[in-house]
Amino acid sequence: LGDGRQLPFKNNIFDYIFCSAVLEHVNGSGQLIAEASRVLKPTGVAHFSFPNRISLLQPHNGIPRYYSMLPKSLGQKLAPYVLSNKKAKYYENALFPLTSIMARRHLHANFEKVDYTMQMSGEMITSNVRIQRLFRMVNSIVTEPPLKWPYELIWPNASYRCDKPKNNAM
Repeated sequence: LGDGRQLPFKNNIFDYIFCSAVLEHVNGSGQLIAEASRVLKPTGVAHFSFPNRISLLQPHNGIPRYYSMLPKSLGQKLAPYVLSNKKAKYYENALFPLTSIMARRHLHANFEKVDYTMQMSGEMITSNVRIQRLFRMVNSIVTEPPLKWPYELIWPNASYRCDKPKNNAM
């Protein structure tokens, strides 16, 4: 147990870092990403994923999706009128929503290579073979610029594979 923004490890010791559904709970996610870069070996890989703030799906704990899109200060002012006490406390103390744009800024500052990796899995959604084929076709289309950029902005979960940590490039 510890603070991901100050990891108690030496530099360059991990081959792989997997950080899923954590960044949105850290006030100072850029520090956590920098620490991951620091402890990752030069040939290591880091994977970061989190719910995308501007997607249309609902975030954690039943807080309405539109709430994540509000500036946090406005959301806190409206909380007593819109959310239950429990949800308002959770929003105030434990949820720091990110967009893919915000995360990319930190990822690119700490890694030489940042790839958006999220793809829709037809097999996970349906057993209908035709719909599965449609998902495979969409995946092949949306992984190429410029189509992948708007897809990345609105997909419910942002997911990135990061290689070549900059802190270890020396």
